[in-house]
Amino acid sequence: HSPLKILHQLLEDPKISFVGISNWPLDAAKMNRVIMHQIPPMTTEELTKTALKMMEHYQENLKLCGEELKNEWLKSEIENIAKVYDQVIRTPNAFEPMKKKNFFGARDFYSLVRYQLQSPSYNLSLEGFMRNFGGIPREDLLRNLGDIFYNVLAFSKEEVYKKMSKFTPMYCVQRNLLDTRTNNSKLLGDNYIVSRHCMVISELEHSWQVLLENGILKYDDVFLFKSEFAHDQTSSISDYEHLNKVINCMDTGKRVILYNLDSIYESLYDMLNQRYQKKPSGKN
Repeated sequence: HSPLKILHQLLEDPKISFVGISNWPLDAAKMNRVIMHQIPPMTTEELTKTALKMMEHYQENLKLCGEELKNEWLKSEIENIAKVYDQVIRTPNAFEPMKKKNFFGARDFYSLVRYQLQSPSYNLSLEGFMRNFGGIPREDLLRNLGDIFYNVLAFSKEEVYKKMSKFTPMYCVQRNLLDTRTNNSKLLGDNYIVSRHCMVISELEHSWQVLLENGILKYDDVFLFKSEFAHDQTSSISDYEHLNKVINCMDTGKRVILYNLDSIYESLYDMLNQRYQKKPSGKN
């Protein structure tokens, strides 16, 4: 429960230089032995500049392919997109499902910008916002995010509700799973795919079955469940088997659904943060 305790030993002899990256706050016992570089949350201006650089890089790649940006109004919209994100992370208690702080972060903003790079203006559709800021109870989302749209995007409350109501959680999950990068994509070497690793949070014990019944998942997808056998609870063999199956699914391009596999989620953290590319040999 105190993972940073391991630093105590590393900060003593022998004196070996290393760089540590942590989302956990450091206490005085560690701070007085290291040089600490702390990165505060970005301001709206910094978010806007970052998004503009992403857009410029994307435009350069499109020109090489003889194409143009789909959203010609994006440059003028980026500042408002940054303001929406800033209000989301700074509105206390409104976007903290199950009292989990920092539920949304910079990666949600970057994913939203990537989505808008390949999509129409937010004046036509709020799908990008709904897909990247979901995960909280529907009524809370419509109310809290709707208020931000009303204040920042200058939509009327009736217009906000009408636009948001189209994008149910089921629809957003389905759209995310349908977004796949094709092998003949002109931007194959770039990380501008808009879909994300999808996490479904539900109080339903068989939420995966609901997705099956609605045609969002397929019966030939790979489903991995937490084992309830006593021996598996105390052995790591089952975890290794699940991890090998995940690796195999990545290698063969099959969709895999993990259900209540808390014991292996930490092992997948690094993999889920990789930048995927397909090499000429066909290997990922």
